[in-house]
Amino acid sequence: MNTLTQNNQEFVVEVQPQACNPIPQRWIYVVQLHLAGKKIKEIAGCTGYTENSVYRILNHEEVNAVRQQILNTTQKEFEALFPKVVEAIGTGLDDEDPKVRAIYTSQWLKANGKFSDNRTIINNNIITAEDVVQNILNGDNKPNEQRT
Repeated sequence: MNTLTQNNQEFVVEVQPQACNPIPQRWIYVVQLHLAGKKIKEIAGCTGYTENSVYRILNHEEVNAVRQQILNTTQKEFEALFPKVVEAIGTGLDDEDPKVRAIYTSQWLKANGKFSDNRTIINNNIITAEDVVQNILNGDNKPNEQRT
């Protein structure tokens, strides 16, 4: 505790420990590498830390708080792009070229979970994996051409 005096009066002031202990800049670098998709072994090689130290750093409570802040900021930046994406898809859906419309239709359906990953659009036809296998079994070696 510290004692302050002012005009012959004493004030007792308790000194609080820092509410937030900043983490070392090298640890932030570890988090950045981790969020960039680097493997623990690669992070250890880039930083000079052992793999165990990298694990310890990444599991540290304050590092997790920093990681969460970075992810929250990234999520907000990502969400800010939604209007541009919606506009681009709308423009693509209105395109005069049927192939372009098919591509944007596929993207919209996939983004909304309405379109299975095992399907694709080829020449405005929905082609499933089963269709491809059936074509192979039937000896059709031109699955990408539109059939009449």
